[in-house]
Amino acid sequence: MALATKTTRTPAVTRCPVCGGLECLCRPRFFAGQLLTEDDLNRLERYVIDKNRLHNRYLHGWGVVCGLEVVCHACKGFVTVKSGYALSPCGDDIVVCRDTVVNVCELIQHCRRQPFECEPAFPSPDPICGDQDEPWILYLCYDERTSRGVTPLYGGSGSTGGSQCGCGGSSSCGCGSSASGGCGCQGTAKSTGHSSVRRTQPKTPPQCEPTITCEGYTFQLRKVPPPATRRDLGDLVNRLRDCLNELARLQIQINKLNQSSQPATQILAIKNALINLMNQHSIYKCDLFQRIAQVEPVPPVVIGAPSAASTVHAALSAITRELFIECVCSALLPPCPAPAEDNCVPIATLTLNCAGGCHVVRICNWENRRLSVNFPTLEYWFTAFLRLLGVSDAFNRICCGPERGPQVDDVAPVNVLDSIFNQAVGSGGNVDSQVVSQQLGALLMEMLAFTRR
Repeated sequence: MALATKTTRTPAVTRCPVCGGLECLCRPRFFAGQLLTEDDLNRLERYVIDKNRLHNRYLHGWGVVCGLEVVCHACKGFVTVKSGYALSPCGDDIVVCRDTVVNVCELIQHCRRQPFECEPAFPSPDPICGDQDEPWILYLCYDERTSRGVTPLYGGSGSTGGSQCGCGGSSSCGCGSSASGGCGCQGTAKSTGHSSVRRTQPKTPPQCEPTITCEGYTFQLRKVPPPATRRDLGDLVNRLRDCLNELARLQIQINKLNQSSQPATQILAIKNALINLMNQHSIYKCDLFQRIAQVEPVPPVVIGAPSAASTVHAALSAITRELFIECVCSALLPPCPAPAEDNCVPIATLTLNCAGGCHVVRICNWENRRLSVNFPTLEYWFTAFLRLLGVSDAFNRICCGPERGPQVDDVAPVNVLDSIFNQAVGSGGNVDSQVVSQQLGALLMEMLAFTRR
């Protein structure tokens, strides 16, 4: 691959993704008497890690799970990130075990010194730091490092351990022969009575191999990107918007067929555009391709004939409306996540000011923070509302209250349950599911009204 010698700054540049896309996994299988090597054990470790990443990335999503609150620090230019847990865009677990002090000014200097070979995806910082408040995003990034190096014990000629082999009397010394015909083993040689005993030293020192991989994290600062011209409401709305815009433009061209002086050319262009749109989007009605092909262009000799033009207009309009329904049905199906450009999680927005030195003005833990919405988070948010509504108390009085009596029989939710049961008896045991669903909805409304009393 040829290397570019000159960088051209373009307005739209995408970064190379660090992860993304589904990967088919294979796990090792073991059997009695199998010779295991480091490749087999590493393959098992890789399978477990990739399986966990797949589970985290595609089932739970990524973002801050809990903690990681960023607060002010007494020292100028520092902030404190409290302990917490996050899932990275690649599915890695980022665990901050204890409160960590972050040197914001050092991160800024590192960001300014960072060389860019091409246009970065994030806006580059200004050459100097001014005296105006500047918003920066603090990112928590996954990082892992190897540690605890150990000298490997080789079983061959490079052995650094205490392996022994017989020299001289045996046709093979068991650990490799030297070029001169003598024993080439390194370590302690065992005498057979007619050869000398000597210890040979390796020519090069053995390489130290790490035995553990420590999962950790780093921090990064990036300038806040310029505000978007419109609010992003999510991928679902964006997919519907894009498809609707394309179909609307085609429908406008279809509506102009009657005023066109070259209807045949316009019809062919519209048909090609519809086919290209169908190839780009998911289509479930496979006969739409054939229906588009059956639309015949209006000959020039019958331009003034309203019947022919109206027939083509009606056929193409019906196809565009069906394509919009196809787009809606396809957009409702959640797609797999797009490739991740980096393995970092935004946790807070820091407002910095460099007048008289770098210092933190304020911290916002909600702006630009990416949250991973999970069941513990929902429980934390909605526990107070559920307790205020008294839903648990209502269930307790209905299901765990005293024996049935006049006071309990008069409770509205119990009356709804009796009504459901009586309707089932009255229908001879042939209960309709729709009726049960309606009765359960009425029971829910009665329970909510009952808790307010």
